[in-house]
Amino acid sequence: MKFKQNQKYNTIAIYALGVIVAALLIFMFFGHIGDIIAFAARIVRHLMAVVYGIVFAFLLSPLLKLFEKHLLPRVFSKTKIKPGANRAIAMVLTYLVTFSLIALVLAIVIPEIINSITGIWGQVPLFRRTLNDWYLSANAYIAQFSAGGADGDVFAVFLADMVESLWSSANLLMERSFDLVNDSLASLVVAATTITTGVINIVLGIVISIYILKDKKRIFAQLNKTAIALFSKRAYLLIYDTAKDISRIFSGFVTGRTIDSLIIGVICAIVMPIIGIEHVALITVIIAITNFVPIFGPIIGAIPSILILLTVDYMMALRFGVFILILQQLEGNIIGPKITGDIIGLPPIMVIISLVLFAGLWGFLGMLIGVPVFTVLYSIVRRFTSYLLAKKGYPTATMEYTVERNPLINEPAEPDLLPEAEEG
Repeated sequence: MKFKQNQKYNTIAIYALGVIVAALLIFMFFGHIGDIIAFAARIVRHLMAVVYGIVFAFLLSPLLKLFEKHLLPRVFSKTKIKPGANRAIAMVLTYLVTFSLIALVLAIVIPEIINSITGIWGQVPLFRRTLNDWYLSANAYIAQFSAGGADGDVFAVFLADMVESLWSSANLLMERSFDLVNDSLASLVVAATTITTGVINIVLGIVISIYILKDKKRIFAQLNKTAIALFSKRAYLLIYDTAKDISRIFSGFVTGRTIDSLIIGVICAIVMPIIGIEHVALITVIIAITNFVPIFGPIIGAIPSILILLTVDYMMALRFGVFILILQQLEGNIIGPKITGDIIGLPPIMVIISLVLFAGLWGFLGMLIGVPVFTVLYSIVRRFTSYLLAKKGYPTATMEYTVERNPLINEPAEPDLLPEAEEG
């Protein structure tokens, strides 16, 4: 008996097999998602030097472009220089300026930070004695107040319990601080190993970044060649535009926040000595680093800074708190918008959501990179939404969808859907 093929059933069988295979793959993926994440993390850990190299090349690319496209052509305007030599000179100047600035900052800041930390640690016993004196004075006041009668006794008991609770909390905090130092000393070998590995990865990353910047045109050409070979024209253009958005958003965010943090650091370094704040170098570094976090950066940096100043003088900590509130308003309303402009393009509520989300996922690192990552995702969704709207013949501008101008609600009804006129 001859078997007759049925094209319809063959197609159904192929689709059914594909659905079964896809379901199995999805089940296997979610069933072993922990192992997959661990394997991916292990690969990233082994390729950390390459990751550092890509990051360094990305961060140094604007400075390299400044030398190569703008400064060197002016210097050699009367001398014809080959493109390869121009790129080599620009790379040497880029790394020379970068390393010189880093060395200068470290030479100025590190001794001040060490002195500040040493001074703070030396003031811890005095701070503890001050707390003890305050505790004894409070108990004496409560004992004097309790002599006023029954009502005074009740209130005195309440005050005594509150003071005892505060005293116990302060003692517990001090003990845990000493325990933390002892634990840190005990794990010094592990920390030294981690630091050594990190230094090696950074050095290798610098070397890799040199090769990336040197062959940047060839690398991008190879990526374009591969993408054109693999994808259709429409898919390639979509990938290309998305990659341009990613580069624009991240480079704009990093450049803008770096300039913003430098300005905030300079303001702190100038104003803090004028208003009588100590540990200027240490606090300036803390504020400048945390200022990379949009909106909440100065407030985050103010918390450890105020704790440090409380070991010196509570009035100094109060003055610093007022200064940070003014600085935060200045940065959020004047400095930040002037520098970053509309690079991010996220509404403030979206910025807050991105900070909360990525801080919960990756901690402080998530707060640093959460806004640009969320902006990239927002840009992709916005581009895809505009594509779908244009395909349906609707406008893509957001303000065209207000209640008054909604194209679906306010569009005229079709004739066959209009109600028939009533006869008079």
